Amino acid sequence: MRLLKAGDVFQFPAPDGRHGIGQIARGGDVMWIVIFRDLFAELPTPEDLRVRDMLLSAWTTDALFFHERWAVFDNYPVEEYRIPRPSYVIQQDGQFFVESFDGSEFRPAKQHDRDLLKYRFSVSPI
Repeated sequence: MRLLKAGDVFQFPAPDGRHGIGQIARGGDVMWIVIFRDLFAELPTPEDLRVRDMLLSAWTTDALFFHERWAVFDNYPVEEYRIPRPSYVIQQDGQFFVESFDGSEFRPAKQHDRDLLKYRFSVSPI
């Protein structure tokens, strides 16, 4: 299996014979990926993806790449400005904090943060 990295674009099968498309926005042991809303009959170009809506952005692991259910077919520039990067509320030792999507920012949560933000969660590709 090849080393996965930011910009890798991958496909996965859809029931009707077309395929979904995703991209790794941030690499690592746990990756931040985006999945595009549309299904494709042919592999898309960078220009095709530039005009497509994103359906999902989330942290995930490489299980479906490892088991060859998600197949990387190219590497396109990541359009960072298009990808949502939410902050989350987390609880530690009975106190609430706001953490940025990548853990680079961490601060005590105010009540309006707790009312507005969701709790951090992870998604397994399986």
